[in-house]
Amino acid sequence: MRLLTRYLLVLVGVSLILGVTVVGGTELFQQQTESREQRDVDETAELAADQIDESLNRELDRLVSRSSVPPANLTADSGPYLQSVIDDTAFDTALFIDANGTIRDIRGISQQSELSRGDIVGTDESDEPYFQTSLAEGSHIADPEVESDGRVTLVMAARVVQNGTQAGVLAAAITVYDPAVETEAQLFSALAPLNTTDQSARVIQPTESGEVVMAGPTTEFQRSLTSRARSEESGWIVEIERDRSDLLDRLTLLQTIQFGSLFVVIVSVLGLGVYEYRTNLRQTRRLLDGFGELTDGNFEHTLELTAATEWRQIGDGFNEMADSLAERERQLREREREIRERERRLSVLNRVLRHNLQNDMNVIQGYAEILPEADPQQIERASAKIIEKSQGLVDHGKKARRLETIMDNAAEGPNEIDLVPRVRDIVAEYQAEYPEHTVHTSFPDRAVVSAVSGVEFGIESLVENAFEHNTSDSPAVWVSIAVDDRVLVEIRDNGPGIPPHERDVLEESEETSLEHGSGIGLWLAYWAVTKSDGELRFDGDWDGGFVRVWLPRPERRDDEV
Repeated sequence: MRLLTRYLLVLVGVSLILGVTVVGGTELFQQQTESREQRDVDETAELAADQIDESLNRELDRLVSRSSVPPANLTADSGPYLQSVIDDTAFDTALFIDANGTIRDIRGISQQSELSRGDIVGTDESDEPYFQTSLAEGSHIADPEVESDGRVTLVMAARVVQNGTQAGVLAAAITVYDPAVETEAQLFSALAPLNTTDQSARVIQPTESGEVVMAGPTTEFQRSLTSRARSEESGWIVEIERDRSDLLDRLTLLQTIQFGSLFVVIVSVLGLGVYEYRTNLRQTRRLLDGFGELTDGNFEHTLELTAATEWRQIGDGFNEMADSLAERERQLREREREIRERERRLSVLNRVLRHNLQNDMNVIQGYAEILPEADPQQIERASAKIIEKSQGLVDHGKKARRLETIMDNAAEGPNEIDLVPRVRDIVAEYQAEYPEHTVHTSFPDRAVVSAVSGVEFGIESLVENAFEHNTSDSPAVWVSIAVDDRVLVEIRDNGPGIPPHERDVLEESEETSLEHGSGIGLWLAYWAVTKSDGELRFDGDWDGGFVRVWLPRPERRDDEV
């Protein structure tokens, strides 16, 4: 086991034992203390909910008391009767409903209401639950209703019996919450003593869109214990929140003292270990990591070992070795790239010599063998074929020499070349050779590129291909040059186009025994363009052959800007 690992294990073990002891004892004490506080808050919430239920029942008892002594003539005296209910209770609206459910009279309509007394009197309330329940059971407390303006209204109802018969229902409503009024309803006056500097009591009305705080402060403590209880009569939620900042401050102080002692012990042990680590262990680790980086091929990795003079010397030696390896790696990669490129060129030349040369020579030999016994017409056709194939062999040799010339020139770097006169001469040469072709050209005055010497040989191969392999009844060739950020050369024809397998060979950048092009002309164009840091692309959407060549322009000098 390494020394650093052993030291870390001892340090972790001591820290865990002390930490578990301190944290466990503090956590247990905190849980017990908070559990006692939570039980007390729960009991307070239940008590507050019971007090609200008692307040509701007191108001209902008052309403029942008034309903038990109706005036002798309800029709004539209903107004004063209802007004006395409002004056002697906490209700702000009172109404009398006949036994058939029709509202006979109402008093104390809220000012916020858009309905007048005439709009309400005569309406049918027979389907309302509070009316039906109060007739059947004698009294009823309805569920609170949230109005459109945010007010919360509570309705109570009591059965009115006159001369032994049910005369109707006495109903009363109280606004327990109005967002436009800051004062709280009398029903919640019992909660006032519960609101102190370290505790708050709130009454909450659940709604479809959330919760509405009807009584109590709306602000919350940052750190608190909370409990909720539900009023059985109204369904309201009573929430008690108690600030536990003082308790947490005391617990935090206790934790600080205990963790401070633990920190002093750990720092003492850690200080000794850090000194040893800085002088030897860390330097060793960094050196081993450096060798690992070199093993992974990261020769740009450097070391700065500063603990002592010997370590600095080791670091300098390591950096010199890494620089030497990096240079060697760069040389190997450059050599590998050159070998791969040469192998590709040899592959193309080998295919030409082995495949095309062999085929052409077989044709020449075949025609040459029939000459002694051939008639004049056969001799003429055989001679023409021999000349054609011989000229093809000469062209292959010419292109092979041009290819080697381009590769040799690439090692010397790019030159500034004006393409316009060279491309114009190339097009004129082939136009003279193929007079049946219609030629369209578009050239600027100048189009200077930064390319290897001989780049025009590659463009000539593309122009030759457009003329030579165009089998259209009305052959046509388009050649254009455009200057932008780069110089664009476009060569199009209306012939059969370049076969897909020819394009695939160039896109793969190599030939195989099963897939190769018919000649080195396209390879000559490919290497001429790529060695000039250009781009060659075939457009398959054109009905014919379409080749684009992009070549870089020379960098502008300060005196040309």
